[in-house]
Amino acid sequence: MTVCSGKPFLIDGPAGKLELLCEGSEDADRVMIICHPHTQHGGTMLNKVVHTLARSVTSLGATAVRFNFRGAGNSQGEYDQGRGELADLVAVIDWVRQQWPEAQLGVAGFSFGSYVAWRVAAEQDLVCVITVAPPVTMYPFDRLPAPRIPWLLIQGGQDEVISAESVVDWARQQPGVDIEVVPDCSHFFHHKLGELGELVEAWLSPLLVAQGNGQ
Repeated sequence: MTVCSGKPFLIDGPAGKLELLCEGSEDADRVMIICHPHTQHGGTMLNKVVHTLARSVTSLGATAVRFNFRGAGNSQGEYDQGRGELADLVAVIDWVRQQWPEAQLGVAGFSFGSYVAWRVAAEQDLVCVITVAPPVTMYPFDRLPAPRIPWLLIQGGQDEVISAESVVDWARQQPGVDIEVVPDCSHFFHHKLGELGELVEAWLSPLLVAQGNGQ
């Protein structure tokens, strides 16, 4: 099977089938898995912020893997308040490592998806993590250790879902995080997707070059 065809397909997951979408090179040595926002609020792997993250990753020559958590799109199962979604992400990581056993692997997430990505970053051998609009007052981020890998946090300055001040105050207490605030930007990055993509590409580009050189 050509997995990076740009067409969705199914793999086995812990609660049934999981729907994936891979974009980029079949010969990837760098892969980023991207997690979508809250399933019960319409979040899927086709979300425009998730799409922007994937496009930024592939523009740098890496492979982007999007997937639907249980209960979203054609993925089986039901929403499980982050517990089952973490298991879904672990299953996707395992699948990616079977497909590209030598690849450098990172994770990214938007909103609820950033919480799931953050959780797995403390448990898996990853090279980077990107959190976009992390809902730090809605989920127990403070109970988890900060990742000891390169970490980018992007936050909209006029977020109507989660207080931008709360996110930035929390992030400033964490070690090793690069914080980018986009002024006049809502939670969903309306009219700011281009700026979001530019920030991700600028941060990822030197990191991916260093990894590609084996540094």
